[in-house]
Amino acid sequence: MKQTTLFSLRCRVALRGIGHVLTRPRYLAVLIIGCFLASSAILWSLNVNLVSYILFEAPISVVEKIDFFSSVYRTIISSYGSIHAMSIVLFSVLFGLNTSLFVYVFRNSKNQLVSKKSSVGGLFFAVIGGGCLACGTSLLAPLLASLGAASIGIVRVLSNYFLWAGSVLILFSIFQLAQAAAPVKE
Repeated sequence: MKQTTLFSLRCRVALRGIGHVLTRPRYLAVLIIGCFLASSAILWSLNVNLVSYILFEAPISVVEKIDFFSSVYRTIISSYGSIHAMSIVLFSVLFGLNTSLFVYVFRNSKNQLVSKKSSVGGLFFAVIGGGCLACGTSLLAPLLASLGAASIGIVRVLSNYFLWAGSVLILFSIFQLAQAAAPVKE
């Protein structure tokens, strides 16, 4: 009984910490930028050559370049399928929230230990699970093919598990950081 009460109290403190941080426009902006950067890392990490080509070599206008890059974000659901897209979006929002909390705690807590391991581990799992299977950029497809698993269905399911595992790691980090960010009542 005491453990559930303690966990409930810690959850309330964490929610208060999230609210405390996100009421500040600066940290809300960090959340949005972190969300964009995480989704970009997941969606573009395995297409660095294409990004480089479009940015520096392609004979297209700036407007066409912006349209090219923004189309990936606009069509995420149709490109990846609903569960995979939801995983990418959820992870990106959680990563943005985690980044916002991390920056707040780092800037406002002089003596507190700030954990980064869950965030880095979560991003690692998300990048592994976030590649597009149809265009062959998934890290899991060639790895599993070399191990004898040739079914694209297996790779798709495993990539979703990696994204969800990354989200769980980020949630753990958010829980810790949000408690550290909570205002102390006097």
